[in-house]
Amino acid sequence: MLRTLAAAWLLTVGAQRATAQGCPIAFGPRQAITSGAGSYCVAAGDINADGRLDLVTANSSANSLAYWLGQPAGGFSARTLVNSVTGASCVAIANVTGGPSPDLIATNFTSSTLTLWTDALVGGGGAALPTPTVLQAGPSPFWVVAADLNNDGRNDLAVANFGASTVSLLIAKPDGSFEPRRTVGIGSGSLALVAADFNGDGRVDLAAGNFANFTISVLLNTGNANFAPRVDYACGGTPRGLTAADVNGDSRPDLLCANNDDGSIAVLLCNADGTFAPAETFDVGVSPQSIGAGDLNNDGWTDLVVANFQSGSLSVLPGLGNGRFRAPLSVNVGNQPACVVLADLSRDGLLDVACAGFQSEMSLLTNQTEVLRFTLQPEPASGAPGSVVRLTAAAASSGTSPLSYRWFRGDTPVSDGFGVSGSATNQLSLGPALAGQSGVYRLRVSNGCGAVFSNWTYAHVPACLADLNASGLVDVTDLYMYLDAWFAGCP
Repeated sequence: MLRTLAAAWLLTVGAQRATAQGCPIAFGPRQAITSGAGSYCVAAGDINADGRLDLVTANSSANSLAYWLGQPAGGFSARTLVNSVTGASCVAIANVTGGPSPDLIATNFTSSTLTLWTDALVGGGGAALPTPTVLQAGPSPFWVVAADLNNDGRNDLAVANFGASTVSLLIAKPDGSFEPRRTVGIGSGSLALVAADFNGDGRVDLAAGNFANFTISVLLNTGNANFAPRVDYACGGTPRGLTAADVNGDSRPDLLCANNDDGSIAVLLCNADGTFAPAETFDVGVSPQSIGAGDLNNDGWTDLVVANFQSGSLSVLPGLGNGRFRAPLSVNVGNQPACVVLADLSRDGLLDVACAGFQSEMSLLTNQTEVLRFTLQPEPASGAPGSVVRLTAAAASSGTSPLSYRWFRGDTPVSDGFGVSGSATNQLSLGPALAGQSGVYRLRVSNGCGAVFSNWTYAHVPACLADLNASGLVDVTDLYMYLDAWFAGCP
């Protein structure tokens, strides 16, 4: 009953995001790892199904892949090379064959094919990749994404073909094979592809960044992996990298493209119908190639990390939650960074950064941002009038700044006084509780970096003294509770 009342009340209040200003984003010293020549792409995923993230790079000039396995004590294994992957430009980690573990998929730019390793390291016995399957793509395939395009519960493959202004669709079948390849048209010279539901209809759409004609082609899914004719949007420059992420807090995926020739990124905010607002650009470094998106400082908003090929740097842009960003932080990562991925590589709850460098080097940056986070969210509580009702939460900071607390009832700060104590601590006590104190509460925790709110919770004090279990009804359970108390000799 209490949870039902709480849910109903919260619906009237409306969903609210727990947000903070966020501490300045900071990283530990760069760790440089030899990968392979011509690394255009890095992916993070669990390729040996041990519950830990691994890393894989596609090395186009070396015709190879390289992978590193996450270790139980942290860090990664030594590099393992997978040779004879002709012109490998992109690699993805996803289950597309329906097996017990993720598969590994690489695009082969110079042979117009894909290479698929079924069940990745599990299929190879954990020591080496199994014998791969070669799949036909279009001319000069550059980027591949895995997504369920026909809503059958299986991941399919979509490939951006640089040499043909098309996307190849490989729809997965129940037996782990694929339907005959089909194509849809996009703009010229695509080097990037993303999959997301742009119009909120429950179907996965596609967007391709077209390097040759300075546009993004959006393909809305009409059902069963069929797509409406493309709609092109100007992105303000030559799109080299493309990412979909919600940067203005409306729960719709926006489009972010890295404009190689003018040192900027473009943000195209998504409308409810799957169209996009005109691009707004933000300056970064020289020749941006790739954009990673995620919440780096645990403030509830999407931050960006941009790989600047000619600058030898990453631009880190803290998000403001409205589609705009704070001034970028520049982080040196060596020669020609080409691709970034954000993932919790150190398994501490914070997103770290892996960056593939074209000159045979990968950079790992461990996130050392001081963050506030709740370790215990407050639970609903109830009690009879005159009892003590307590709401408790717990929070922690990864830094040393002292924490301050303040409880809120609705949007109004709570103060100590008659029947209220602990309003400036992590435990609020209502006692002797009154029916008028029922309502929604949440805790704000703050330090020098800002503040974070807990989830909403509910305190319930019934108006009727006979409702001993605070269920909202006077029933036989209240009679039994009274009799138990009477026989126990309670006053």
